[in-house]
Amino acid sequence: MNELFTEVMVWKRIDACSAVRYSCVSNLETGLFAVQSADFFPIAPEEELKK
Repeated sequence: MNELFTEVMVWKRIDACSAVRYSCVSNLETGLFAVQSADFFPIAPEEELKK
C-alpha cells in the first residue's frame, strides 16, 4: 500500500517582531497530520516598513 501525503506550510505571527512557520504533513487517506518542523523568523515592526 502506498501512502500519499501533502505538505502544508502554516504561518503564525507571534508578536510585533517575530513569526513562526510550521511545516506539516497530512496523510491524504486518514486526514491525520503532524508538524515536521518549526522555523522562527524576525519581522521588522510595521512602523519601519512604512519608512
